Amino acid sequence: MRQGDGTYVTSLAPRLLLDALSFIVDFHRDDTVLEFFEVRRVLEPAATAIAAQRMTGDDIDALGKVLNGLRDDPTIDELVANDLEFHHRIAAGAGNGLLCSLIDSLSGPTTRARSGAG
Repeated sequence: MRQGDGTYVTSLAPRLLLDALSFIVDFHRDDTVLEFFEVRRVLEPAATAIAAQRMTGDDIDALGKVLNGLRDDPTIDELVANDLEFHHRIAAGAGNGLLCSLIDSLSGPTTRARSGAG
């Protein structure tokens, strides 16, 4: 924005549009983490339904590799990282960059909460 001159949009890339949300998410209060989980529970099934129609056989094989990539006795951090990767691949498989970026942005606080770092 330039005062007296107007507002200019430099890019509509989903990742850039969600930078402000990411900033806010990074400074969330601990008592709102359940709200982030709720929003993810709304968005992720929708992304999964879309991805089920759009993912290729290679995409599905890659999901299987993520699931099978865990060792027999994973740490909490390994489980959380694996889960994060799995959900990211599904969101990306929906083919909607904005939806994927939004889900990724909301994953931060829930990841920290699940690993005990939040």
